Amino acid sequence: MRIGVTGKNSLIAREFVRLASDCEFVYGTVDTLPTDLDGYFLCAGVLIGKDARSITDEEAKDTLWVNFLDVVRFCDRVFESNNRARVCIMGSMSGVQGSFDTVYAASKSGLHMYVETKKLTHSEQHIVAIAPTIIEDTGMTRRRKDFDQVIARGAERRLGRWLRSEEVARTALFALNERALSNTVIRITGGNW
Repeated sequence: MRIGVTGKNSLIAREFVRLASDCEFVYGTVDTLPTDLDGYFLCAGVLIGKDARSITDEEAKDTLWVNFLDVVRFCDRVFESNNRARVCIMGSMSGVQGSFDTVYAASKSGLHMYVETKKLTHSEQHIVAIAPTIIEDTGMTRRRKDFDQVIARGAERRLGRWLRSEEVARTALFALNERALSNTVIRITGGNW
């Protein structure tokens, strides 16, 4: 199986590749990946981390383009030309629950809507998104100014921690290969309390 991967430097993408070691991988962006591969794991994203009053127009544009519009355009191209394409997209629980960064949350919410409503034209086509909560070992989390407080909040959760990249990658790999999950956003919360 040949799988196209965006965001190859992210820990989640690296874990995905490690777990699917029997596959052949093609790395690129939504502008450079070929549309004739068997599957895709779209893991690139932008999180500025500012509220709507503080984010610049350019940062907002980058957030919306990378997290939503570029992905949608790419998927539309793929599904138009590839009757057997399977796509798993990195969403976020921010798209469900909201976020301090409302532009990021809105872009992920729109992405989830696209996945759930995208009309596929061939029975072998498949689209799914995964929506994880905080992933404690990613750069996105480790770069947070409130990292110590975030980890402390995670320790109070059911798992005694937040999610880890390997768990998210394992879910993405399963979702990519489970045809019954098409047009589904899988919420990965680790449980609450």
